[in-house]
Amino acid sequence: MEIESGRVVSRFHGHATMPWNAWFTPDGSSVYSSGPDGTLQTWDPTTGAPELRVPFGGGVWWTTVTPDFSRAAVFALSGPTVKIFDLGPENRAAVMTYPRVTDCADPFYASHSLQVVGDRAVMMIVCGANDGEAVVFDVNSGAVIQTFPDVTGQEARLSPDGSLIAAQSAAEGPTFAETVVVYDVASGAVVATMSGLCTWDHVVGDDAGCALYPDQPFADWMGTIRFSPDGSMVAAVGAVTGAITVWDTGTGELLRTWNEKERIFGAEFTPDGTKLNFGMVSTLRVLDAADWSVTTTWDAVESGHGTAPGQHMESTSDGSTIATAAAAFWGVGDLLIFDASDMTLSRTIETAHDGGIRSLDISPDDTMVASVGLDGMARVHLIDSGELVTEIPVVIGAQANNLQFLDDETLIVTVGDRGLMYQLTLDEAVLLAVARDRLTRSFSDQECANYRIDPCPTLEEIRSG
Repeated sequence: MEIESGRVVSRFHGHATMPWNAWFTPDGSSVYSSGPDGTLQTWDPTTGAPELRVPFGGGVWWTTVTPDFSRAAVFALSGPTVKIFDLGPENRAAVMTYPRVTDCADPFYASHSLQVVGDRAVMMIVCGANDGEAVVFDVNSGAVIQTFPDVTGQEARLSPDGSLIAAQSAAEGPTFAETVVVYDVASGAVVATMSGLCTWDHVVGDDAGCALYPDQPFADWMGTIRFSPDGSMVAAVGAVTGAITVWDTGTGELLRTWNEKERIFGAEFTPDGTKLNFGMVSTLRVLDAADWSVTTTWDAVESGHGTAPGQHMESTSDGSTIATAAAAFWGVGDLLIFDASDMTLSRTIETAHDGGIRSLDISPDDTMVASVGLDGMARVHLIDSGELVTEIPVVIGAQANNLQFLDDETLIVTVGDRGLMYQLTLDEAVLLAVARDRLTRSFSDQECANYRIDPCPTLEEIRSG
């Protein structure tokens, strides 16, 4: 509002409830507000356009920010607790920030495309409008092991032993989708080319010369790619056909395609390789990998649950439990836990995220499920009880879109549209050690006097604990 005339200059719409706080930033370039909906939001004071939305979780009674707007202190109703949030681009909770694994100036790390196998990982990266590459890198250092250019689709996947990688080729150009190819990671050489797919321009939709699915060769763009546990088969879920296609890894022979009335979003082999789990809009089904018959079905509508598994599915190492994310991409942030023996819903972890879940993983010891989502948070829950173990802010004002356990205490996460990748720890001792090492000064004499700290420690003494 203009003070002299009382004229309304801008209106800000975006809070779910009436905000309780609103201030200008010190330089007057933004307005920030917070309230019972649990968010801090910033706005352009001239146009009223939203700039940043930071979910804090729980109602916010009072908020204040540092003069440079790099951090916010939030008094939450749910505690009552005071939380300090970092609003800057650097993630100070990370024990390691990975170097950029691509030469692309403005990379996008594709959602749910990160996979860790041993000490190496693979991720799909989009550079510009359509150029894609699959990058294999060392998870300890971030050093690039091999880059596979001219690929497309949502995912590239490593074989169980990490020696092979499967990806959809785009050799004829960045807008073209061709067949799925298996490469040798060490040399980059082609091992086998999968049959049954045609070459087509998936951007303009030119599929002339392609047959209509299920006739071959048909057009598709792969959203999910998975190796069987023994590496003998490759399964892919197409975003165009909504069908599962399975090939022999060594020969490229098309073994089977499977489609349903509903579109299939994601699929994964069970750890013993005997079954293939797949999720649709309202159904979770299990196929027998020997004869491709349906063995078990869970129907969200019949169960009265309302939401069903989508693209993200993970199993415990013994195959007894399946963790999935609800299929609603933007709205529902529920985690669903199933008993794999009969596909009964064991537990729903409601609103694990404020908005859709982009990636999830189960810890190596099978006790925890970790997830990241549109709210920019990484959260870890106990599988048996659904109890929240920890939550870590990954990014402010953007989505975290990949997550994998490196071990039971360490996670690797990415921020897709910023080309950022972090290593996070669940071990408080490690996190404290990192925080101490990053200190740049000790207490001043006045601070020690104010807080009655005697003797006043040196920086080296604080760092040593």
